[in-house]
Amino acid sequence: MRTPSPAGRREAPLVLLSLEAVQNAGEQAGAEAEILVHVDHTDGTPRFRVTDDRPGFDTRAGGVSNGFVNVRDRLGAVIPDMA
Repeated sequence: MRTPSPAGRREAPLVLLSLEAVQNAGEQAGAEAEILVHVDHTDGTPRFRVTDDRPGFDTRAGGVSNGFVNVRDRLGAVIPDMA
């Protein structure tokens, strides 16, 4: 069995987070939605953004969906102070 490199260990949680975000977008936006993933690492800090072309939701309405809970849990496993 091959041991992941330090970079691979850092990247794996980001891949899981982005997959969760894509899955959430697909479930909420529907099969016809165009979902885009933008990845940036220009300043040494990895970032990703997942967007779709469907109407969003009112964040002021309150409530937390399972998708947000899953993302928060995954993020907390990687960066405890962020969850």
